[in-house]
Amino acid sequence: MPARPSYWDYLRLDTLLDLQGGLEGDEQALLSDELHFIVVHQVYELWFRQQIHETEYLNQMLEADDLFSAEATLGRMLTILKTMVGQID
Repeated sequence: MPARPSYWDYLRLDTLLDLQGGLEGDEQALLSDELHFIVVHQVYELWFRQQIHETEYLNQMLEADDLFSAEATLGRMLTILKTMVGQID
């Protein structure tokens, strides 16, 4: 039985955290505002990706007349939207 990847490896956190490095070739250390800008916008792109995934799944559940799963998916989508709006504050 193959070993299960660690949480760190499963989420590829080394790669993810390397993405907050700012502009390539920039010799100056990241400014706090720049890091904040990068992180916030990357998080939003991930939330948008999740919303697209949930919308596609919702369509499948509606086509299959699986209203229970559709309702659960809508609830998850609403929670994500609330989280996104809360992060703006």
